[in-house]
Amino acid sequence: MINLKIKIEEVENELSLRVSNNDLEKLKKVKERDLWEIVYTSFDGDNVSFNEIMKQRVLKMGFLPLNPESALGTYLVVNYHKGQKTPIIEDCLSLISISSRFFVFHTHAQNNIDIMNELPEGVLAEILYWWTARQEKVECISLSGLNSSRLTVTEDAGLHILKENKLEGLRKFADSSLKTRKVAYLLSSEKHAKHSDWMRMDAYRSGRVPLCPYTVISAGTMQMSFEYDLTMWSKCRLRFALSCDEVNLYGHLESDKFSLKSLESDTLVELFLLLRFDKTKKIKYKSFREIGIPKYVNRNKWSVGKLEKNQNY
Repeated sequence: MINLKIKIEEVENELSLRVSNNDLEKLKKVKERDLWEIVYTSFDGDNVSFNEIMKQRVLKMGFLPLNPESALGTYLVVNYHKGQKTPIIEDCLSLISISSRFFVFHTHAQNNIDIMNELPEGVLAEILYWWTARQEKVECISLSGLNSSRLTVTEDAGLHILKENKLEGLRKFADSSLKTRKVAYLLSSEKHAKHSDWMRMDAYRSGRVPLCPYTVISAGTMQMSFEYDLTMWSKCRLRFALSCDEVNLYGHLESDKFSLKSLESDTLVELFLLLRFDKTKKIKYKSFREIGIPKYVNRNKWSVGKLEKNQNY
């Protein structure tokens, strides 16, 4: 692992060899005020199969969905924290801390009273933290219909609605000074999305909460929302990167051989935009071998034929 000191001029020079002048000019015109707000999308884990619907609805509203399951990975976060729920909730709070809005997606309830009292304790802990840290309303959105109404719940009303037994053991999360872990933006190429679990586990082991764009808003999700639009795609990824505490960059070269030339074009686009807006952002680089991806740890063992064994990664 190495800490990178990259000059934006170097990235631009390399990027100019990969993209058209027209596309490069579009990237130079992106302004921070044009970036969408991040919405934390909270939900009962039983409704995880509705993840893509939640993301699509938030994107259509003109916001960026930050879905905790998509960011953290249930299996990964539960195993890393050895089945302890409190640190898992705290990792969700880290994601909440970089969000501008809070949406709760629910299924059956028709009013605020029913909504609040049907929510599981993890969601209630998130809401308590949001109310305390941000002192802003929570928006409740039904998954039962595309045109269903959005209800809002303020702290005063919500605490009045909730039955006391629902709050037992959760009030510790109503603390704006609660220490949460830093969030790391995991950057590689879209073609390496298949390695997202290794990247996320590396972030956990480094004491960071992972935000992997390929699992949070995949290329497929963006394709369904606004087809291929370089500027729109870049703005989505840029908002997430700027909101995170640091960037973890991953690639196939060993750390001591790192080169901008080795990065794919989409990675260079993200780096270029990131450095345009924040030249001080902390960027670390690790190779795929360092984070334990079998294909890069032992190519001979991974390959079953000569094709991959002789392939230049």
